[in-house]
Amino acid sequence: MKLRTLMFIALLAMSGQGNAGFYMSANKLLSLCKSDSVTNQNVCVGYILGVADAAQVLDSEINIRRYCLPKNVTSSQLEKIAVKHMTDTPLQSHRSASYYVLVSLRTAFPCEDE
Repeated sequence: MKLRTLMFIALLAMSGQGNAGFYMSANKLLSLCKSDSVTNQNVCVGYILGVADAAQVLDSEINIRRYCLPKNVTSSQLEKIAVKHMTDTPLQSHRSASYYVLVSLRTAFPCEDE
């Protein structure tokens, strides 16, 4: 499935959250990722890729690097890394899913110059 389709699915899923806006809890993301539903799994991957993409764009604008993805990393690998991190870490209700995704990527893919 193409990245644009995954991101569109993720945005659709997040748009129905009422007053929460675009906030997704880590518990919600984890339940989507572990779901038997292909649609939910696609929303999970789309969300993770969207966070990773947005962080890289922001980082390039402010000239910092939170993490350094290898050129050959796959969306499946990113999903597994984020899910493992959220599964292994006690989730705090005040933290967003994007926080846990970013921490998992930074832990798995530190930049060599840091």
